[in-house]
Amino acid sequence: MKKTLVALFAAVIFACAASAQTSLSEVEDLYMVGDPTQWSFLQLIKSSDHLWFYEGNITGSEAGGESGRFRAAPAASWDNPIHATANGTVANPDGTLYDVEYNNMAGGDKNWVIDKTGKYRIVFDLQASQMSVTQNFSEVLPVITPSVYAVGGATIGEWDTAQGTPLTVDASDPYIFTYQTYIKSGDCKFKFSLRNDKGWDGNWIHPAQSVSFGTDGLANCPIEVFRGADIHDNDWTVTEAGTYKITLDLRNMEMSAKYISDKVVSDQLYIVGDLTGWAFYPMDKVEPNVFEFTFDNCNSGQRFRASLAPVWGNHLRPEADNSELAIDNKDGLDVKADQTNDYNWVTKEPGNYKIRFDLNTMKVSTNKDNTSTSLEEITTANNEETPEYFTLQGIRIENITVGGIYIQKTGSSVKKVIIR
Repeated sequence: MKKTLVALFAAVIFACAASAQTSLSEVEDLYMVGDPTQWSFLQLIKSSDHLWFYEGNITGSEAGGESGRFRAAPAASWDNPIHATANGTVANPDGTLYDVEYNNMAGGDKNWVIDKTGKYRIVFDLQASQMSVTQNFSEVLPVITPSVYAVGGATIGEWDTAQGTPLTVDASDPYIFTYQTYIKSGDCKFKFSLRNDKGWDGNWIHPAQSVSFGTDGLANCPIEVFRGADIHDNDWTVTEAGTYKITLDLRNMEMSAKYISDKVVSDQLYIVGDLTGWAFYPMDKVEPNVFEFTFDNCNSGQRFRASLAPVWGNHLRPEADNSELAIDNKDGLDVKADQTNDYNWVTKEPGNYKIRFDLNTMKVSTNKDNTSTSLEEITTANNEETPEYFTLQGIRIENITVGGIYIQKTGSSVKKVIIR
């Protein structure tokens, strides 16, 4: 009787687990696993609701040993594999459509194999339950991604992949991303990463060929996306310093660049330093290119600087380190966009500081002001406004979680909060 109950219970558990498994038509993300990924799970590039692809180098089985094998999965897990109909199926790079099976690994692994070393595009069409391989990259495949980051000598974080500057996605078109920043002279190359946590081995957007541009800008430059930043080590190079607005069109796989000004021009500015606990706080835009933020009850000697994005790297800094900003300095101190040393301004005396960055004049000033937009309290005048939430790095988010620590901005008032 006990054996019967145990068997029945196991059958029920198995049936429940099977019913919980996702069908191919319901897959929302797709990962490739195999020799090309060192048997770790690599998230593939999404092109439509049911189509994903991989573009990158693959060492073929002709190289000897165990190489060239791959399959897929709907999550970074060994469960529910998406695989070939038979193990060792050679995937010819001629666009042949191979049937895809789902979670049917009875009898052992069922991997596809690429036999010759080279650069490949692997396409999974889960609507049609098919997979194909090609070495022809002429067909434009749109890219669906929640994020894009700018990396390179022309960016704030330079070549540190963890400090890529996030691009802004268009509110009405998820295929359009924009990036406006001031680019100094010098090593002004850049490219784009789809994620900033995968390093150089992630998926990267490059120009189809290396290209330079300056004040004349750039229009409809063809772009490609490959796994690995150096597989096609093509970059954009900016030849003249200034503010540029760059637009990525991931539907048509094109990039355009527009020269804005030889000055720093921005719609956002972040302050960071001792005053913020070294978190990035978004400042209030009070006029075009002018930003303010008020700190109550400051001590003297508090360091601070500003950044065009919430990342570490090339920030707006003083000409000399520890430049003192007096509490009533209305004339302001010079702001440098090309200062590469780790310089900061410091508060000269204790009190309330309304710090004002005017990027039109490249000055930072302050006036004593009793109107609080402090980190410690929210004014009752703003209680009816809907609060906005940012991470401690200054990135705006829609969903917050209990126990999380966030920057809460309500009108002109900002403070750090713990959600309870």
